[in-house]
Amino acid sequence: MAEMNKEIKELVDLCKPVGHKNVSTLDTQIVELPIARLIPNSENFYDTTDLMDLKESIKEHGLLHPIAVTELGIIISGERRWRAIGQLLSETGDEQYSKIPAVVITAENPTEQEMMLIEANSVTRVLSSYEIAQQAKRYDELIAEANETDIRLSIDLDGSGKADVATGCGFLDHMLNLFARHGRFDLAVKCEGDTYVDYHHTVEDIGISFGKAFKEALGDKKGIVRYGDTTLPMDESLILSAVDISGRGGLYYSLEIPTEKVGDFDTELVEEFWRAFACDAGITLHIRRLAGSNSHHIIEGSFKSVARSLRTAVSIDRKFADEIPSTKGLL
Repeated sequence: MAEMNKEIKELVDLCKPVGHKNVSTLDTQIVELPIARLIPNSENFYDTTDLMDLKESIKEHGLLHPIAVTELGIIISGERRWRAIGQLLSETGDEQYSKIPAVVITAENPTEQEMMLIEANSVTRVLSSYEIAQQAKRYDELIAEANETDIRLSIDLDGSGKADVATGCGFLDHMLNLFARHGRFDLAVKCEGDTYVDYHHTVEDIGISFGKAFKEALGDKKGIVRYGDTTLPMDESLILSAVDISGRGGLYYSLEIPTEKVGDFDTELVEEFWRAFACDAGITLHIRRLAGSNSHHIIEGSFKSVARSLRTAVSIDRKFADEIPSTKGLL
């Protein structure tokens, strides 16, 4: 469980639990929070006026459902209930309306917080046509934002094997460090993505960015050897890779990794990474497992083998330094 923000911790400490342990929330309790210290959500586009019927219901039956707030005290769901309680306090002076039952929910980021706002409001009351349309439009935008990754990547093909890698995925960091070392490429990668969901977007998007950066670093390709292949042993594993800097991106993959995971890393993402890289780099890439039973060794062998094959392919053939290695005159 994430550590509570100091301010909301003070709020929770001030309040008494009022039962219920049926939700996945902070301490899995409903607590009573002072209404004066809660904050309306600036992203809330739902109608919070016309509270007369709601106030009458609260006076007669009490508040039937708690509101939901973040650890900062920002209201995720229940702003109409909060406003109705506040108006009742102003109109009656009755201290029973000075606090409101709430669950405290941990939102990983502002995007997730707003998605929770929409999800909660979509099922708790009848919405107007405008609210339904606005809700659908904004939710699609938030899904797109949640899937985005912020990547900063650079590569020097004439480097010494230095790497500065922080992707948010430890296993991928390890593989990219090995790639740089065995290819003698200088590589810098910084990524912020939705790794709190899984590593899929991060791995695939880094593969895309890596491929584009590699293609750009190749320049006009004059004098490059173009082809490279490596058969690399990694303990019991034996991995073959072959590359052609052809300008025609494609992956031909037969790695056959025996387990679904290595640690918290989904092994199916290895293929996603290499496909994204090959297609965006414009490289024909073959990767094949000739032997091996250890998933970590097989994957590590693929990164080392491809790196060494690429090191050969991008090297300059001094005899043909001013020529494009293709009868077509371009790659």
